[in-house]
Amino acid sequence: MGTCTKCGAQIAEGQTLCAACASAAPVNESDITHLFDAAEIEANKTNAILCYLLWYIGTIIVMCGSSKESKLAKFYANYGLILGLAYVILFWTGVVPIVVTVFMILGIVDAVNGRVKKLPLIGNLKIIKWDE
Repeated sequence: MGTCTKCGAQIAEGQTLCAACASAAPVNESDITHLFDAAEIEANKTNAILCYLLWYIGTIIVMCGSSKESKLAKFYANYGLILGLAYVILFWTGVVPIVVTVFMILGIVDAVNGRVKKLPLIGNLKIIKWDE
């Protein structure tokens, strides 16, 4: 299932038209905001920012704190951990990890705006299972 890129409505898998606006707009499969409650999204904005900026501290806080049962908190902890490890590995090899920094900024912007999106290239990687 994805969301319409024009109106944001949910589009069932296999459908080519949006039922809400009747457009043949492409489906944005990376946007998974519809899987989470609006209150949960609002409550986890700080967790998201912590996980993206301070991946090691943010992941520990999220996984050991009061939000450790939240799927969304686990989602952010997973991406924070993946990006943090990628940053360390790239930095260690002497490569400037600009792409990782861009992904961190994208994640923070989406979280602050109340959207939950899988990040490009690493969207399906999981170290911490969040969708069970």
